[in-house]
Amino acid sequence: MIVRWTTAPDVTIVLIIAAALAAMAFLAAANRVHLRIIDLVNLKLPHTRRYPDPDDPQGSRTSLTFRSPTTRRLHRDYRALYPGDRLVQLYWVLIAAGFGCVLVGAWLFPFKRMH
Repeated sequence: MIVRWTTAPDVTIVLIIAAALAAMAFLAAANRVHLRIIDLVNLKLPHTRRYPDPDDPQGSRTSLTFRSPTTRRLHRDYRALYPGDRLVQLYWVLIAAGFGCVLVGAWLFPFKRMH
C-alpha cells in the first residue's frame, strides 16, 4: 500500500510543475552530453565513418534515437577512443534522473478528485 501525504492542491500542482521542469532540464542536459560525445568521436574518426552532424540540415537526426543500433555503436566507439572518460555514464545518469522526475511527477498527480 502506498502512503500519500496530504498536501494542499496548490502545493501538489507546484511540485508536479517542478518535477516536469526538472525532468526537462535533465533530459536537455543529456542531449547536450550526447552531442558532445558525437563531436568528440567525430574528431578521431575518419571522414567516411563519422556520425551525422546534428547541426547539418542535410544530416540524419533519426539515426541517433534513444537506443538505436547507431547510438550503441557511437557509445562503443566513444569508449574505445576515450577509455578513461565517463561521458556515456553521465549521459545515462541524466536520462535516469529525467525519467525519475517524470515518475515522481506522475506519483504526485492526483488521480482521485481533489477536495
